Formats: sequence, C-alpha cells, structure tokens
Amino acid sequence: MDDGEGSGGLSLPSLPVRKMRLLNLVMIVAVFPFCLTGCTKEESTEGFFALCPLGKVDGNLLDRMCRFVEIAYGFPCKVMPPLPLPSRTYNAVRKQYRASELLDYLEENAPKGARKLVGVTEKDIYAREMNFIFGLANSPGKCCVASTARLHESFWGNRENELLLRRRALMIVYHELGHTFGIKHCNKIECAMCYHNSLHELDPGNVWFCQDCTQKLEKAVGRLPDDREARIAEFLLEIGLKKDAQLYAEGKGRKE
Repeated sequence: MDDGEGSGGLSLPSLPVRKMRLLNLVMIVAVFPFCLTGCTKEESTEGFFALCPLGKVDGNLLDRMCRFVEIAYGFPCKVMPPLPLPSRTYNAVRKQYRASELLDYLEENAPKGARKLVGVTEKDIYAREMNFIFGLANSPGKCCVASTARLHESFWGNRENELLLRRRALMIVYHELGHTFGIKHCNKIECAMCYHNSLHELDPGNVWFCQDCTQKLEKAVGRLPDDREARIAEFLLEIGLKKDAQLYAEGKGRKE
C-alpha cells in the first residue's frame, strides 16, 4: 500500500515593489474570507463516502466494505454504479493498471456531494518503482483506489478463502481512506495504517487503528461516536472476524 503525496507552490515573476504590495493586498482580500470558514480540520463535515466499482467487482464484498466504512468513519456510505476501467490507464506490457491515473479518473468522475471516493477494482495495479500495490491514495485528498486482485488466495494458486479475502479488503480500504485524511504510515505492525508490502506483512495486522491513529482520525473528522468501537466489534463479529472484533470490544483503539 502506498500513499500519493505531493507539494506545490506558486512562482511569481519579478515585479516592482509597489505592484507586489498591491498584489499581496489583493491576494489577502481574496483569501481571507475563505480562511474564516475553511482552515480547520477538513473543510466540511458534510457529504457521504462513495465506493465505486471499477469494472466488475463482487457485490457482496462491496456491501461489506461500505457498511464497515460507514461505521468506522462515521459518515453515510453509498455503493455507486460501476465505472468502466479506462484503457488509458492500462499497461499492456505489465498487464496492470496505473494506480495514479486511476486516481485522476476518479477525481474526474467523483459523484456530487461525495466527501471521499474509493475506487475498487479486481484488477492488478501498480505505482512507479513498485511491482504492484494494494492501494493508492491522494494524501490528504478525496480519492483512493484499492485492488482486490492479490487479496484472493486463488491469485497465488491456492484454494479461495472468502473470510480471508473479506478481512484483507477491509484492511486495505481502512488504510487508504486513512491516507485521504492525511494519516501517515504507522510503525505498529498490528495497526491497519502500517505499511504492508506483501500479504505476509498484511495478514498479521488487524482491521483496527491503534490509539495514535484513532486520535489522528478523530482530529481530522471531529469527535467520533461514543459507541463506535462497540458497533465495529458487532459488525466484525457478524461477518466472522472474531479476532479483530475482540480488539474493539476491549476498547484498545482508545486505550492501550
């Protein structure tokens, strides 16, 4: 998993001092009203989270991902109609899709009112200098993409394991959405925000944020519901993820 981060700046040509002062004044007047309402946490606490299948994606898995996101992040979540995978993002030599271009595609097609948009694909994806990735996010930003291709045991020539697939998919979407809120990689291997370069690194982790990452999430979105841990535990138990449910039942996301 990886997060796409970047920085940018505005380069102005040399101007006489008087003109620069006037330009600065115009910029201050233009920007100041926005700062009154927009310079705290994220710009808005409104909107919904959207999960958008890119091509064909298992509907039951999407529904479970959506339900989990809604509880974990505290916003309504909707599964959107599928979008076709754009041919421009495909690398025929590697037989993989370029994740950064899929993010651009999602930005172009974001539903009106969506605060976050997760593109989910069953195709293999990659980023620069990486053989493959499980997901990529604009950090901070609106969009992220998650691939379930290598989460399937069948991808590796093994017998399919639906419970394991479900668990891995929730970890990936939890992780990538965390990046969209500006949360960086965590050094705790048990935390879902830890960097996972393979399934051998992913599987020992949990569908769970450690105390530090939970606090960062709460700072980004505002106060999390008091019953959040109990509701996540109930949902995870319902879908068969007993180990992960126990972490929330014990309140370990709040205190360690």
